[in-house]
Amino acid sequence: MGDFFLLSIIAGVMVAIIVFLLHEAERVKSKLGFSLVIFGFVMMITMFLGASFYLLFPSKLSLAEAILINNFTMVAYILLVFPFIKKFKVKFEMNSISSLSISLLAVANEILMSLTFNIACEVNNLFYFTFNGGWFFYPMMVEMLSIYLIHYIEGEFRKDLFPLIGITSFPPTLIDNIKWFYSSLAISLALSGLGVINSKGFIRWIYVILILSLLLLLFKVYIIYDVAITVSMITYYFSLLSQ
Repeated sequence: MGDFFLLSIIAGVMVAIIVFLLHEAERVKSKLGFSLVIFGFVMMITMFLGASFYLLFPSKLSLAEAILINNFTMVAYILLVFPFIKKFKVKFEMNSISSLSISLLAVANEILMSLTFNIACEVNNLFYFTFNGGWFFYPMMVEMLSIYLIHYIEGEFRKDLFPLIGITSFPPTLIDNIKWFYSSLAISLALSGLGVINSKGFIRWIYVILILSLLLLLFKVYIIYDVAITVSMITYYFSLLSQ
């Protein structure tokens, strides 16, 4: 229980940092600001990679290697940015490539955070729980909801994206319980249907793919659902960042 409480606190801090970085990505006005956001995400990724490596192979050597990974990332950033600091101060505006980059980094952080925490909890099926456990879905849901509320407060209501938050709140694969499975499956299908109605273009196809992947769960086909959820997350962040 103590380990779970500690991990929950760490997860909360990590979620807050990711939300902050996503929000800052929308506000940056220079290449330097954007590079700092990228640096924040990359530092978290290297931290999770180092922690995962240490938890899998705990020793003084693996701890030193984990620290070395983070230090190398920091030094690499300094060497790349500081010699050209004047060029990085030029005006910057988010475009499709930068929005996609931030979205991919945010999702990579969520996946690696789930992986790290599941290793710490010593789960048996590591790959399955990395994409289907509570450490994956609920930090992700909080991040998506937080960014959505920030946009809502600023006067933007995206009814085409809102169902995705609900879908991550009721994943059928979260609990090994027949009642949970069928009730959450019904909720997720209803929300996906609502998403189809309220969206268009690529986002509508995301909901269609989610519906198909949810139905495939009835036949215990999990990988397509995992891919669909991951792609929908990337699409969610990209859609909000690229407006």
